[in-house]
Amino acid sequence: MMKELQRFLGDDTVLWQQENIFLGCHTRQITPAPAEEILPYYDKEKQLAITADAGIDNRNELFDRLEMDRSRNQALPDSQLILLGYQKWGEALPEYLAGDFAFMIWDGKYQKLFGARDYSGARTLYYFHNQEHFAFCTLIQPLLSLPYVEKRFNEVWIADFFLADPDRVDHMNPMTTIYKSITQVPPSHSISVCGSTVKIKRYDQFINK
Repeated sequence: MMKELQRFLGDDTVLWQQENIFLGCHTRQITPAPAEEILPYYDKEKQLAITADAGIDNRNELFDRLEMDRSRNQALPDSQLILLGYQKWGEALPEYLAGDFAFMIWDGKYQKLFGARDYSGARTLYYFHNQEHFAFCTLIQPLLSLPYVEKRFNEVWIADFFLADPDRVDHMNPMTTIYKSITQVPPSHSISVCGSTVKIKRYDQFINK
């Protein structure tokens, strides 16, 4: 998968692995960042790892909600701010985030993956799963490089997308993709993976709490 990502321009590629859990990130900096961000990021003490494609817009509000000194704002990358939010709110975290994001967190304490896609769907998050494997990526093509991912087109998706009334594309299943074996997390949804169980849940749009 990481080799496939090398086809795209990038500034850095970082890998992280712990037993049978692997996270990677191929990044390209296109906008000024609050701080130098290295992804994946691992907090050994909290047993949390994250990889993300995120631009969080409500950083000041999150700092206040987390009771953190705003003077740290420029020194804390978005990914680490997301992790701090996960520690406080758990799977309710996406409800507090504003901006564009797709992220996955490995929670070593509870042996689960948790992630989410932003409300508007500006970022993408695709995944494959069966009883033995779970793999995710912000692009489809790298998933197709895995030997256990079947590369069969989804005829129903193709028919709906190309043959249906273009004014009624909203009736399509938002989780399906052009490939039968690859699913996507819909906008404003989170994903939780524990063992072979995958749960998709809709979260509310950002609201004041």
